[in-house]
Parts: sequence; C-alpha cells; structure tokens
Amino acid sequence: MRLSVNRILLVIISVCDMDMPPQRSCLISEDCWREVTGKMPIPCVDTIVWNEHRFLMGWRTIQPYKNVWALLGGRITRGESFSQTAIRQCRESGLTIHKPYYVGIFPVRLPSRHDMAICMAAEWRSNTDA
Repeated sequence: MRLSVNRILLVIISVCDMDMPPQRSCLISEDCWREVTGKMPIPCVDTIVWNEHRFLMGWRTIQPYKNVWALLGGRITRGESFSQTAIRQCRESGLTIHKPYYVGIFPVRLPSRHDMAICMAAEWRSNTDA
C-alpha cells in the first residue's frame, strides 16, 4: 500500500517516543524517510542562544550539516510548541535558556532534502562555559 504524503507525515509524528530525542531511527523506515523528504519540507527549530555580547554555535558531527558551525536545532516532536522545542533542544545540550521568542521562518534547501527552519532566540541562563 502506498501512503500519501499527508499520511506519511502523520506516521512520522505519531510513532516517535516522546521521551526520546527525535532521531530518525525511532520514527520511520529509511525508505519512508526518503519518500517524505523528497516531497515536503521538514520543520525544524534552530535557536540563537545568546548572553551579553556572545552567542553560541555548535560544531555539527552529523548530516546534513556535517563539519560546519550551526545553531542548536532539530526537529519538532508531536505536541511541542516552537518555544518548547527550543527549550528541549538546549536542555539536551546541557543548557538552560530563558524565554525563547520567535525570530522568523527560513527555507533551507539541501541536496538531499528541503527543511523549514523556525528560528527562535533566547538568553542562556546556566552552564555558560561557552
């Protein structure tokens, strides 16, 4: 049975364990992932984390942005707001942020897929050894 793109998106959102970070392996098969990313953008949240006159970037070690500096970010999980996603992603990196706020939405086109980056910004409040 071939699933429509809308049905596939529902599967992506529905099958991930909410207590785990969103990892493709907990979501759908590799074939289904390729079909979805070939047909629609993937919504992600990237967060500008700042304190005084500094902001934090991380060195990526995984695709699709391997070996580049990037904002903290990743996929939205089912039921999360943009702010909740930003807080979770920062917490998973060992940071506590204060009052994330919306900056904008930016398209990101990669050779393998098209993402939709929802950009948030927040001041970091702990673990500030950066």
